[in-house]
Amino acid sequence: MSNQILCGAAKAKISPPDEVLTRVRGLMWAKFCAVADDIYVRTLALKSGEDTALFVEIEVDKAPYPAEVLKAISDKYGIPQENIFYFSTHVHCVPSTGYRPHEAHNDTHVVGGDIDAATTEYEQFIGKQLMQCVDEALSDMKPAKIGYGFAPSQCNANRERPIAVLNDDGQVVYGYSAGPNLFGPADRNLYVVEIKDLSDRPMAFLVNYAVHNVTMFQNHYDEEGNSAVSCDFGGMLSQLIEQQFPGTVALWSSGAAGDVNPLNVGAKYKKDDGSGRPKEYIAQRANMMELSTTQLGDFMKIEKAIDRFFSEGTIGCAADYTETPARRVIKEGKPPKVVRIEEGDDVPPYRVRVHITRIGDLVFCEINGELYSSLGQSIREASPLKDLILITHDSTMLGDPGYILDDDACRNMRNIPEGAPGPKGVGMEMKEGYIRDALDTKARELIRQTL
Repeated sequence: MSNQILCGAAKAKISPPDEVLTRVRGLMWAKFCAVADDIYVRTLALKSGEDTALFVEIEVDKAPYPAEVLKAISDKYGIPQENIFYFSTHVHCVPSTGYRPHEAHNDTHVVGGDIDAATTEYEQFIGKQLMQCVDEALSDMKPAKIGYGFAPSQCNANRERPIAVLNDDGQVVYGYSAGPNLFGPADRNLYVVEIKDLSDRPMAFLVNYAVHNVTMFQNHYDEEGNSAVSCDFGGMLSQLIEQQFPGTVALWSSGAAGDVNPLNVGAKYKKDDGSGRPKEYIAQRANMMELSTTQLGDFMKIEKAIDRFFSEGTIGCAADYTETPARRVIKEGKPPKVVRIEEGDDVPPYRVRVHITRIGDLVFCEINGELYSSLGQSIREASPLKDLILITHDSTMLGDPGYILDDDACRNMRNIPEGAPGPKGVGMEMKEGYIRDALDTKARELIRQTL
């Protein structure tokens, strides 16, 4: 049987319709008043012989209802669930969707009433658009070839900056702030996968960069402080690429970015009395456009330099969970605060889903949480195949490990003293000394399983 690669790609708009826009809520219960930049679901289908790998990228915070979506696609099209890669761009300025068993503070369904009803209505709209997009990609597949390249793109920085402050007693305490740490680890490579037809016309791209998609988070679009929906840094880069290559579909994904932000994020500004538009929104949007157009330039250089393509190759997919010792973290209050940490044999293990999609010698290692930079680098070094793209936010709520910290960060976050800044409670459920080896071993095992 021929191993000729076939490709199909599609996209569909999922910007909230007018009838739900002002009724839904985003992270931290943000209210919306406008759509500044449309958001999309994009699909990429690759087939070789009888095997199909399907990539479904959705511009939301967390891909909603992963168990149900994977089953629906698998049942309808006969694609094994481990061959379906369903991931979000982790954009923070869009409506919250899906169940959130570990994030009650972001679960808009728990409040009931009109917010719950509007969220359900919006989720049904997304589901319809998603399945239509999958159908379109799978129904129009053509012979294709795949190329791959990467190069540095200086648009991110480690965001865990050690800081010292004076507490209420005048004592110096050490913690962490969400600011640029230029000495901290971060993968600054921009990874580009290009799919062309056999006449050398671009069909689709898959772009990967380690960064939190948060340049437009908490933008204040109107006088009341309501936000505008935006695809943010990653989605804007996708749109810019699609404008440069008409007829293509450009999927964007985040790499190991649990501790990485875009440059120049977090500045606050007062209202611009001249235009009536808050300066905060103007500054955030300017920053988003500067970063996305800068990265577009990096992308164009990489795309032009790709000179090796393969049109034949087998497809292999596999998925499994790591299980490492854990702590039980008890939180109370609103916002929730850690009141107790329990250890013992009755504490369920800390589970991370590792998902491998291999096409020829190109490997996608997909993780269902917010992986820290050093762990991503370790997986890359452990891989038996060196052309590896690491993508996070894959079916996040299947296990939902949240932030996947390395040992140093885990110790640091657990030991932030009272009165010091920092994300207290992050990573407390993990026990140090296990996760790096577990992830490296599982990724290596699954990659070999697909060969």
